[in-house]
Amino acid sequence: MTTSALIEDFQRAIAVCKGRDILIIAQSQDHANEHLRTLNAMIINSVRYSRYLITEPAEMLFREEKTKVKVAYIYNPDNPRRPTRI
Repeated sequence: MTTSALIEDFQRAIAVCKGRDILIIAQSQDHANEHLRTLNAMIINSVRYSRYLITEPAEMLFREEKTKVKVAYIYNPDNPRRPTRI
């Protein structure tokens, strides 16, 4: 998987796929976790997009709904109670 594919997944998460699940397909779970870590690092290091990554649960979310090793939660401005999951 290339970095551009990860960026495309994130762009879809904040645009047309708000509130949906986006899968990262890789050779193994370890590879998928590594791709997700790369995506998380790119988002966190971005001044413009870091606000979209949910790292702490908000008042309207469950405690478990925060970015972890196997899933990234992306803020959905249209419906904050239904974040996008990658």
